[in-house]
Amino acid sequence: MQRWIDTHLQKRGNHFLCRVDECFMTDSFNLTGLAECIPNFLNVLQRILNTESTSDDSDSNPSASSKSEKEEEKELAAETLYGLIHARFIMTRRGSDEMKDKFYNNIFGVCPRVTCATSLLPIGLSDAPCEENVKTYCPMCDEIFEAKSSKVRGLDGAFFGISFPHMFFMMNPECRPAKKKSHGWVPKLFGFRIHPSAYQSQEPEEETKDENEDKEE
Repeated sequence: MQRWIDTHLQKRGNHFLCRVDECFMTDSFNLTGLAECIPNFLNVLQRILNTESTSDDSDSNPSASSKSEKEEEKELAAETLYGLIHARFIMTRRGSDEMKDKFYNNIFGVCPRVTCATSLLPIGLSDAPCEENVKTYCPMCDEIFEAKSSKVRGLDGAFFGISFPHMFFMMNPECRPAKKKSHGWVPKLFGFRIHPSAYQSQEPEEETKDENEDKEE
């Protein structure tokens, strides 16, 4: 039987997520506070780790629809718990290294600005689940963008958290792009850059022209 984590990571749109080490998920210290966020926490964790009991505590003859609904609830809870654990894991050295591989391979996309095209990182606008979908952060522009793929936009931003990109560059300073003096469009005429003084020299002439028109009136 395929493991739950393998199946989850293979789902379309989940390529932003990395594989969380099972030893990380079995350390109770790393899970502090999550039991208050997830109903039936231990059962959900067992589902993720493929140690879930096959016994069913529901009615002896549940209908097919109730079974389906219960299964969907369990799956949603497992996805949420995995995501919240994932947000903690990627703040560790092991998790950061996995995300670094994705960063170098442009898995998270590149900046949509044509004069930038820097590799992006995922970011959440809230650490609480079910508040904001995942966004992408450009370390060159210091801007946040919507994820390009509609499937990725379905990921909860809390699965990455507010602090991830900044911790990532603290742990991996070699990944931080060197800031450019200017990454905007450079105006040119016949291949020559227009010097700023060319615009400044036009301003006094316009002001003088306006003053002469006022005198004539």
